[in-house]
Amino acid sequence: MKLLMVLLMTVSTSAMSAGYKQFSKSFVIPTITNTGHVYYNCDSVETKAKKVLEKMGAENIRVRCSGGLATHRGGISTSAFVRASYKALSSEVNDTNISTAILSENINSRDNCHLINAIFLANHKNFEISKVDMNRCFRHNDRLEIDFDVLKEVK
Repeated sequence: MKLLMVLLMTVSTSAMSAGYKQFSKSFVIPTITNTGHVYYNCDSVETKAKKVLEKMGAENIRVRCSGGLATHRGGISTSAFVRASYKALSSEVNDTNISTAILSENINSRDNCHLINAIFLANHKNFEISKVDMNRCFRHNDRLEIDFDVLKEVK
């Protein structure tokens, strides 16, 4: 009986027609936190952004960062400016060849709470996401937990 219920749930969630839509998003990782200033180097911003976007269900991800932590002596550190492009599932696009389901996802980390929250909040409106539960970051190195339901392709 339990297996039948799981199959019924999968069939019902897969009935939703959706397709991929291209998005381009520019955003800034703020430097001010509750406890002071924090700067990130662009390599870590790009890596974290790709991982967060993958978790959210993005495909064909390209992330570029400029600014951030100064890498040469005498340089000035600034906010990290991020440009991301990716494809995300959208119910506005009708593609009957894609099987979809609403899946529960979790992003958790013991560091970079401020950075990951900024990436998630800057991009979440481009995804079919519901039921977001996230803790607040008071310091950049707080423990992070984001739970959310998102429309994803079932491969």
